[in-house]
Amino acid sequence: MDAAVVQRLNQLNTQFYQKVASSFSATRQQAWPGWTQSWDSVEQNLLTPLPSSLSVCDMGCGNARFAQFCVQQLKHRVHLDYLGIDQNPQLLEYARQTLATLSPSDTFEVRQLDVVAALQGTQSLVSSIPLSFSLVVGFGILHHIPSADLRKKFVLQLAEQVMSGGLLVLACWQFHHNPALMGRQLSPEQAGFSSAELEPNDFFLTWERDAQAVRYAHLVTELEQRELVTDTGLQEIERFSADGKTGEENTYIILQKAAR
Repeated sequence: MDAAVVQRLNQLNTQFYQKVASSFSATRQQAWPGWTQSWDSVEQNLLTPLPSSLSVCDMGCGNARFAQFCVQQLKHRVHLDYLGIDQNPQLLEYARQTLATLSPSDTFEVRQLDVVAALQGTQSLVSSIPLSFSLVVGFGILHHIPSADLRKKFVLQLAEQVMSGGLLVLACWQFHHNPALMGRQLSPEQAGFSSAELEPNDFFLTWERDAQAVRYAHLVTELEQRELVTDTGLQEIERFSADGKTGEENTYIILQKAAR
C-alpha cells in the first residue's frame, strides 16, 4: 500500500476518534468475555508461582478499562506495573480518570503515541517504549493498522517488547460476524478512497451513534493471522473466539516467548 494512502487512512481514524471519543468510551465500560478466558493463560504462565510484580503494556488502551480488569483479577496478590498507549488525547484523559480510582499500591502510566506514524517512521515502537513487559496486549488496534506490511511490522515489534517467558495476546476483530455493523459499511468511494488504493478485506464502517463518523478497519483473516503469528517466532499456546452476541466477534491469539 502506498505510504500516502496509509497516512490518509490513519488520518480518517484519527478524526473518527476525535469525533466519537465520548460515546466510544461510554460503550467501553465492561471487560470483554475474551479477556476473562485469556486470563487463564496469564494465571498459568505468569502468576504460577506468584512473582513480585506483573508488568503490562496495553496497546490501544482507550479508557484503560483493561487496567481495571487486571486489578480486579490480581486482587492485590502482586504489584501491577501498567503502561497504556493510545493516540487519542480525550480517551487518554478518560484513562487517567479511571487509573486515579485504582489501587494506590500499583503503578499506572499512559502515553500518547500515533502507532501508525511510528511504524511508518525510521524508529521502532521499541525505541518509543524502551521497556519489556511480562504481558503485552493489543485488543482493539490491529484492525486499524493499514497495510499487511505495517501489520506484520507492528506484531513483530510487539513481540520484541515481551520479556523472556512472557505473553503477547492479540484480538483480531471479526466484524463480519456482526450483521448490524456490516449493514453500516460504506464503499471506498463514499469514504473518499478508490478500491485500487486499498488491499483485500479493507472496510469503512460508520459509528453506531453517528452515521457521519467513519473509520477504516481491516478484517484480519485466519490466513493472515497465522502468517503474523509465524513471523514472530513466539509459540502459540491458545486461540479461541469470543465476544459479541455470537461469541465470534474477536479471535484471540495467545503467544509466549521462550524462557531463557
